[in-house]
Order: sequence, then structure tokens, then C-alpha cells
Amino acid sequence: MVRNIVGTLIDVASKRLSLHEVISIFESKNRREASRAAPPQGLFLVHVNYPDNHLNFTEDQNFPQGAF
Repeated sequence: MVRNIVGTLIDVASKRLSLHEVISIFESKNRREASRAAPPQGLFLVHVNYPDNHLNFTEDQNFPQGAF
């Protein structure tokens, strides 16, 4: 998924796609609408920020059976 998003954003930066077209692609929820995937070399996760309470679940949350 990240490679599809990066490839699409490269097309925006290269002026092959407009931001309006990107919004339409995201709204379609169809990867085939996106640009070609970026190559995997050089793409890596640097850091993830979670709020301090990200694992504080409450009884009223409806998670699918077997999610945890």
C-alpha cells in the first residue's frame, strides 16, 4: 500500500496527476486507480508515534471476535 501511495505522490510532484485526481483515487478505494507502485528499494519505516493511551481499551468497544 505504501508503494502505491508513494508512486501516486511522485506523479503529483511530477505534475502527471492533480490533487483532485488523488482524492478521487483514495475515495475509489481501488488500488488499480493509483499510479504505478514505487520500487521497494529505499522505502523504510523510520518512526511511529502513538498516543500514551493507545492500548487502553474499554469494554464498550466492539472489536471483531478473535481480533486480539
